[in-house]
Amino acid sequence: MALDCFFAVWFVVGNSSADEAPNLYGLCIVFLTFSCIGYAMPFNLCATICCCLPCITSVLGFREDLTQTRGATPESIDAFPTYKFKLKKSRSGNDKESNSGVSEGGVVAAGTEKEHVISGEDAVCCIRLGKYANNDELRELPRSHFFHKECVDKWLRINALCPLCKSEMGGSLLGSLSVANGSQSRG
Repeated sequence: MALDCFFAVWFVVGNSSADEAPNLYGLCIVFLTFSCIGYAMPFNLCATICCCLPCITSVLGFREDLTQTRGATPESIDAFPTYKFKLKKSRSGNDKESNSGVSEGGVVAAGTEKEHVISGEDAVCCIRLGKYANNDELRELPRSHFFHKECVDKWLRINALCPLCKSEMGGSLLGSLSVANGSQSRG
């Protein structure tokens, strides 16, 4: 730092005498240039990282295995069961929402051994962010997660993870689902 200050002062003082000592003048220019580069290095490094990092990550992203599909196969999607949703009758007798504005939920697979009651809070598709309507077709994923069939089918074709719990919808999970369904039907 002291050397930089010395050469800056010497440059100003010696600038008037560039004709008398050209070698000393050239030496001052060289040292001041190195000082400027040294002071500008953090800025240059930051600018380089900010500008080049997105390019580097996109190039590395293209190098990942493009043959690997992230979505589920149509066969594995179709392996998940689908059911009809029936709204619960509200106390006032109509099958729409009650006067308080809160849905009372409904029943999935009504009248079968797979019948499942869904509370008003859970009677919403978290993909579409819409409430289930009467006779909507719902697809059940493991852990009793229900979604509109068309919503979750599109989702699973793109990303083979449960939209709610992010568990993988791969072959091992499908196998455990079919084993669990088989043991329930036998027992």
